[in-house]
Amino acid sequence: MAEILNQNEIPWLVVPNYRSNTVSSSYGLHNLVNNKVYSIDLEEAKGKLFKGSSHDWLVMVDRISTAINLINPITKAQVQLPPRHKFPEVISYHPGEEEDFTYWDFRVCKILTGSSSDANYYRLHRVILSSNPSSNNYIAASIYDQYSKLTFCRRGDTEWINIDNETNYDDIIFHKDELYDFSSRMSLSIFDIIPFPKGRYGYFWSYLVEHSGQILLILRRLKWDEAREREITRYFNVYKLHRSDKSWSELSNIGGGLVFVGLNSSFSISSANLPTGWKGNKIYFTDNLFDFLEEGVRGGYDLGIYDMVEKDIYRFEDYTSNRLIWPPPVWIVLNSS
Repeated sequence: MAEILNQNEIPWLVVPNYRSNTVSSSYGLHNLVNNKVYSIDLEEAKGKLFKGSSHDWLVMVDRISTAINLINPITKAQVQLPPRHKFPEVISYHPGEEEDFTYWDFRVCKILTGSSSDANYYRLHRVILSSNPSSNNYIAASIYDQYSKLTFCRRGDTEWINIDNETNYDDIIFHKDELYDFSSRMSLSIFDIIPFPKGRYGYFWSYLVEHSGQILLILRRLKWDEAREREITRYFNVYKLHRSDKSWSELSNIGGGLVFVGLNSSFSISSANLPTGWKGNKIYFTDNLFDFLEEGVRGGYDLGIYDMVEKDIYRFEDYTSNRLIWPPPVWIVLNSS
């Protein structure tokens, strides 16, 4: 642990002990520069799935309960968020029953029943935080449901508060005390609607990230992989937001910046603030394509680095040979202070 803390403020790839045939509490922190994996024991995360990482903390859900917890992997401190059965679409919750959830399905516009485990694993996409949860004024925001709705809670809330039922959201970030969201309508919302960059359509995932005080839109382009029978990453497009006229301009590079996207809250770091070996103009990505991420079947392995200069992808050989990595890896930056 001391060696990990001495490498403060660098990005880590949190990976499970996926080579084991049993559920393990052992996780690895992979340093991509020296290619070392440091083992940590997270008994609290055993059998659980990560649904995000923000401000040194991981977001955890499981299949046993509807609990949603935050954990600091270094201090092991935990914070409990309102549970999954307190989300806006849930009508009633009956613990102990096989189909313990009665909920409103936005896709078919009718009341359905289902299991809380499916609600946690497949209908909860991501949770992000506005600030460190050890503070008194943090906000948690979540994208949930098959149609990607948006909800939030404040510290001390007992339930999640709905924001909008009409829009489907791809990604959200907090920037200067404002919540930015990018929707499937191809628009960015703050208080105003900002249109999507022209001439860019097709199948993609989108991410919002703050970089050097600017808001960037990252489009992750996908292609079908016949061998794996699922979509995998092909390349990325990057756009910078101009708030003054609500427009976007495409960037061919991000200088010394490194961007990290996936299940985590998207973030960027300057290579100047990292040890030797980290190089700029790179997009580091992990697998968050839950349409194909089925437990015990396939998923978790679409991860690597996209070089914005070379326009090429380097895939992590230690992981891409696997048909399944469960739970999927996630990026985190740890701060020992």
